[in-house]
Amino acid sequence: MLGEHPMPDAKANTLVSPELAAETELFKKAYSDYRAAADPMPFALKLTPYPDLALKFEKGLRLVMIDSMLVEHPQQIANDLNAVVRHYHQLEAWTKVLPNYDESERLAIVSEFLEPLASFLLNAPHLLAQRFVYSVSHLAHQANLLTRAGAKEDDLPDERNIGLKVMRKVAAGWPTFAPFAAALLLLDDESFSDQTDNFRNKQHHRIPARFELGHTQWVTRNRAEKRVSYGIGGRPPLKLEELLVPLAVQHDRACAVFSVYLDLIHEISAAIEARNEKSGK
Repeated sequence: MLGEHPMPDAKANTLVSPELAAETELFKKAYSDYRAAADPMPFALKLTPYPDLALKFEKGLRLVMIDSMLVEHPQQIANDLNAVVRHYHQLEAWTKVLPNYDESERLAIVSEFLEPLASFLLNAPHLLAQRFVYSVSHLAHQANLLTRAGAKEDDLPDERNIGLKVMRKVAAGWPTFAPFAAALLLLDDESFSDQTDNFRNKQHHRIPARFELGHTQWVTRNRAEKRVSYGIGGRPPLKLEELLVPLAVQHDRACAVFSVYLDLIHEISAAIEARNEKSGK
């Protein structure tokens, strides 16, 4: 009829190019291969249980605040630890799949699936270390206010200024802080930085290595005393399979920190409970 238009051909109007269609098929196959590798595999790293550290007595306003921290902080850190376990499992499965594809296919697969995954895992040790510093600083500070004469609210600065120095200042008086601090030193340590080409720091402040394929950092500037030199040559990519061992070591160390972190929390909780019983008499 006059004025009617023929129905558009859906195929003719599609915006999917042959290259994109081929990439989609590649990703479907790669993800299917990944799931086939991942599903039967047990977790290589141990999951962290979620502790219940709530104070077991009636609480006033000050106690409600620290009680909320005692509940939330360990559970959030356990979440982070278990996210590492899941993502490590995914990375391990992908390393079994990648060799089955040619270089151009691997480049596309790494870009689509693995860059965010590997980046998270390489940042996780630093992330976890900072979580511990933040939590211990707050918990020790609140416990000090409740149990120690002379403790003041101003002893803890603004959150943006909380770091290792602050944590040591507010928590050093607790006996279990020493083993906690010793374990924390092994997390995100220099050896991990060396094994990963200082990836975390370079990602945030410089240019990091690529994953699997591609070189970066073609020119480096080096300053020693009053001399400046330049290096030419580039840094090779990080091989994902070679990251599995250092990442597993860091997770084991993070779990060790978590264990002594719980010891410190139990000490803090016991001191608060003793203070509560004394004040109630």
